[in-house]
Amino acid sequence: MVNNARGDSLIGVYKRCLRIGLELHRRGHEVAIICPGRGELRDETVSAAQGRIRFIELPLRAYFHSSARYKRRCVRKAVRAFAPDVVVVGEVPMRGILLDAAVSAVELRIPTVILDNASKPSLAAKFLNDHGAIADGIALMGPSSFQMKDPPPHYCGIPPFIKRASEGVAQRLGDWWPRSRRVITVLGYEQKAQELAIALMRAVPFVPCRVVVISNNIPATQARLETLPKRIRAKFIVTALPDEESLFEAMRRSNLVMGKMGFMQISESICLQVPFLGIYYRGCCPVWALPFHTLRYVGQTSSTKATLSVCLRLIRLLYIGKRVMQPVHSASFDGLVTVCEFLEKTAGRLRDGVTEDSAGLGYTTERLQHALQARHPKHRPEVEWVRVSPMWDSRDAKIDMVIAGCRSGARRQIVALQGIRFANPEAGQRAKAVADPSRSIWFQSQDATLWLEEEPDELHAPEP
Repeated sequence: MVNNARGDSLIGVYKRCLRIGLELHRRGHEVAIICPGRGELRDETVSAAQGRIRFIELPLRAYFHSSARYKRRCVRKAVRAFAPDVVVVGEVPMRGILLDAAVSAVELRIPTVILDNASKPSLAAKFLNDHGAIADGIALMGPSSFQMKDPPPHYCGIPPFIKRASEGVAQRLGDWWPRSRRVITVLGYEQKAQELAIALMRAVPFVPCRVVVISNNIPATQARLETLPKRIRAKFIVTALPDEESLFEAMRRSNLVMGKMGFMQISESICLQVPFLGIYYRGCCPVWALPFHTLRYVGQTSSTKATLSVCLRLIRLLYIGKRVMQPVHSASFDGLVTVCEFLEKTAGRLRDGVTEDSAGLGYTTERLQHALQARHPKHRPEVEWVRVSPMWDSRDAKIDMVIAGCRSGARRQIVALQGIRFANPEAGQRAKAVADPSRSIWFQSQDATLWLEEEPDELHAPEP
C-alpha cells in the first residue's frame, strides 16, 4: 500500500475510511473496517483508530481462492457476524473485495453507501447513473465546483476533510517555516514526488524558492538530497509526517504543493487555493478527469525527469495568485460532519427506487422473471426487487452483477446472475454465434443486446 517496488503509494481510500470511522466512533457508533494490506501505514490517524475501530481480518483464502463465489461467501460471513446498520464501500465496487462487500450487503439486505470522488459535475452524474442501481446512497467527495448539479436525495456531495489549524499549531509551524516568498511543499510520503522535486530543483536552481519535504523516512530522504550541490541542497527542509492540522496549515502557507496525482491530494490543495503539480501513474486521477478550469492550476507529469515542459509548468504554477483559485470551492470544510450525518440518515433504510434504477440499465423485473423461470421452471419464482453492480466495461459490452430477490410460494431467496449489455445488436449477435453451448444463458433480449446468465465461478473477468 505504501511505496511499493515502483515507489507508488495507495493510502488515500484507507485514510479517508479511518477519518470517517473515527468521527462515527466519536458520535457513539460502533465501526468495523475491512482493508487488506493496511499494516505498513503508521501515522497519527492509524494510531488513533487502534482501540476505537474494529479491524476485521479475513482469511487469506478470501483474497486468493480461485472461486469468486467462495471469496464472496467469506466476506458475507464477516459482514453478517458484525451485523452493521449500513455498509460503506470505500470506492466504486467493480471487482475484488469492494464488489464482494457491496454484493454481500445487498444479499443481507443491509443499506449500502458507495463513497468515491466527484471529479467534475458531468462525471458525478454519470457515476450516479452507472452505480446507483446497487446503492442506497452515493457520497462523492470534492470541491463545490466539482459536484453534481441538482442531485437527488440519495446523493451526498462531501466537502474535503480539511482541518483548520489552531493558534498553537500555527505558531509552532511558524517557528521553523522558511522565510521565503515562494515555498513548495512536497508530500514526500510518495517517493516519486521526492524524486521529481529533487530533479526540478537541480534543473532550475535559479528559481528563488524553498522546498519543504514531508517524509515518512527522513534518513532515506536526506540520503537522496546528498547527491545535490550544496547551494541547491540548502533550499530543502525535511520534516516528519505531521498531524493533520499541521499538514493542512503547511499546504495553506505554500505557493505550490507537489505529490502524486491522488484526487484527495489535488482537491485539498486547490481548495486551499494552492496550485498542485503531481506525478501520475496507474490508479491516480488523470488531469483530463478534472473540470477544464482547473487546468490553470493543476499540472501533471508521468515521469520524475525534469523535462523542459515540466520545468516551465513548475515556474508557471509557482507564481499563480490565490485570488484566481477562489471559484474552486465556495462551501465549508465540514466534510466529516456531512458524510456522517448522511450515513446516519441512511442506516437501516433501504432506498425505494433501486429496482427502477436497475430497469433503467435494462434489467427490468420482467426480464429477470423470464430468466429465473427458465432457471427454475418447476418453481416459477416471482421477482420482488433487483439491484445491479457494473463489473467490467469494454468497447463492445458491459458486464454486470445482477442480484434479484424473488419469492416462490412462502419461500424467499436471493439470486445472483451475470448480466451482459452489448453496445449494439451486431456485437450481441457476434457473441451469440460463438457462445459456448455449455454456458447457462437464461435470457436474451430479441435484439441480443442484453443477456442474463449463470454467474461464472472463476476469479478473472469473463469474456462475453
